[in-house]
Amino acid sequence: MGLLLGVLCAGARSVSEVLGESVRARYLIDGRFFTEHPEPLPAGKLSIGSVKDSLGGEVSVVVFSEGVHLSDEAAALAIPVEQVFCGEKLLQAASQAFLITFSTMPPASLRCGVGDSLPAFSETDDTGRTWSDRDLAGRSVVLNFWHTGCGPCIAEMPELNGWMEECPGALFLSVTWNTAEQIRRIVERQGFAFHRLVSARALWDAMGVAQTPVTMVIDRKGIIRHVEIGTSILQRRRLLECLKEIEK
Repeated sequence: MGLLLGVLCAGARSVSEVLGESVRARYLIDGRFFTEHPEPLPAGKLSIGSVKDSLGGEVSVVVFSEGVHLSDEAAALAIPVEQVFCGEKLLQAASQAFLITFSTMPPASLRCGVGDSLPAFSETDDTGRTWSDRDLAGRSVVLNFWHTGCGPCIAEMPELNGWMEECPGALFLSVTWNTAEQIRRIVERQGFAFHRLVSARALWDAMGVAQTPVTMVIDRKGIIRHVEIGTSILQRRRLLECLKEIEK
């Protein structure tokens, strides 16, 4: 905080003036800078740590095990180091940072996947309306599972809202085990416009959701066409591409 106050007081410069045209990265993954994860982290051994820029902003460092790299598609989304605030200094600091190595597991599988139909269900949204699997018949559907303790779920809400404008003929439902009162402030703050099924533990359990967010695209015949567990730039891009394809 002392450093940040010192910078602001020196010449009364704002943070935006200090940053200029630079981008403030949040992640340094496989030697590349990002504002968010471009794709799911691979299963296996990873080393993680963090470094700070000159304004005290924390950048998470992720180093893959030998022979493992970001996909070409993900690497293409990286922010060039010369555009990153303190980019070269962050790279140097990361090379000397203390990292903790641990193993990651593949995401847990769902009870229903691509090619399956949704189980029969009946759940109520936060306005009191009851929804069932019959309400989905004949429509393309996006189904998003989330809860109030899932930061990535909440962060992606504004982008998911944009899908509703791009594919206005589809039906957009979110599913949470939280109550209507528990989600109210988050929904208002994020402007989350999906129909929001609440206290929906039965559907949650029927699908076998163990990690969040889970988002799936369902076609007009009620068949699950695409599923993503977790959220990242490429995962959301693939979901939207699938939705647009079945909406043609």
